[in-house]
Amino acid sequence: MHKYKGSSKLMLLPENTDQLPQILKYCNSRCLAVVPQGGNTGLVGESVPVFDEVIINTQRMNNIISFDEVSGVLVCEAGCILENLISFLDKQGFIMPLDLGAKGSFQIGGNVSTNTGGLRLVRYGSLHGTVLGLEVVLANGNVFEMLGSLRNLVMHSRSNKRAVAEAGGVQVVLDLIGSGDTDTSIQVAMFIKLLFFKNTIQEYASSETVRAITAAFEKDLWATGTVHEEYLKALYALFVNFPRLRASEPATLSIPHLVTSLKTRSEATQESALNALFLLRLVWSADPNQT
Repeated sequence: MHKYKGSSKLMLLPENTDQLPQILKYCNSRCLAVVPQGGNTGLVGESVPVFDEVIINTQRMNNIISFDEVSGVLVCEAGCILENLISFLDKQGFIMPLDLGAKGSFQIGGNVSTNTGGLRLVRYGSLHGTVLGLEVVLANGNVFEMLGSLRNLVMHSRSNKRAVAEAGGVQVVLDLIGSGDTDTSIQVAMFIKLLFFKNTIQEYASSETVRAITAAFEKDLWATGTVHEEYLKALYALFVNFPRLRASEPATLSIPHLVTSLKTRSEATQESALNALFLLRLVWSADPNQT
């Protein structure tokens, strides 16, 4: 449609998830901006380079990895053309729950990222409801395999319409905060604070998130004797927005570490710890069994 125009001097065509992490790791280390590109059928210009970014096109990542006829689960790469997947499943006696006019050039990675509706939406629902897992390559080149863990989140969450974008994202966040790198953990804690200050993804605010944050600042306490206040602010964000988490076992286990945080010399850390303890105290006050 020639609605958007961009320019780039370099387009890379990785063939698998061994090459893609190397590309992203190199670009990240040199602060080179990248733009992912699929079939170029989007109508909002999301794949158009505007500041001479490096284009990473997924057209060569077009292999069907496996298909299980018993469960009907298809595993494929992001660059698979939708029409090819439809033809493949037709030959197996199965049907793809997605079909649309641009299927001859639309890649499945773009389908998943935009939650494309298409001609079969009413009958089979949105595409995100049929995605059971992802293998994700982050901007720094790290690869996260979530084909197993994401499946449970999708199948058992109260609402799975945003499961790919959010449940997968939350799983990555929990992995990162426990990565062992202090700078990364603190940045992730800041992200959690922002992520859960809105109730739009409340189904993913779980006791496991509380446990991950507690483990991160406990490690900080043991290593340095101090706690970065962002851990405690993230914990407070969870407690203030999701009162049910205050009575969880991980919340109770966080109390000794919150008390220890009061002994640090940082006023910001002490204040954040007090805020979190105050919310937990509300749970004790409301429980008639507590004395």
